[in-house]
Amino acid sequence: MPEWLKRLFEKMVDPQQMLQRAYDTLQSELLKVRQQYAQAMAAEAKLEKKLSDKRFTSEEAERLETEFINQQAATQALKLRLETLEAQVQKSYTKKTSLDSQAESQ
Repeated sequence: MPEWLKRLFEKMVDPQQMLQRAYDTLQSELLKVRQQYAQAMAAEAKLEKKLSDKRFTSEEAERLETEFINQQAATQALKLRLETLEAQVQKSYTKKTSLDSQAESQ
């Protein structure tokens, strides 16, 4: 196999680059989920404030209560996704740092 092809292949399967890409992707996803979570929490707070207003008919109040329960579920799901992503980012960072240290010591 020609040397240039070997170098190209090594770059394609470089574990450090693969980990860096994975880490960057996770960081980007984490940022998006944090934004979604913040929006969901704001929507939940807004619905909760509306529910405390006593000027609604019973039908409107029931609809708002259902909407609030659904929003709470969505917020909770985003919170779990956020926690999972944070753990994945930390794990990826640890692997990346370890691999970087090994590469530097060689």
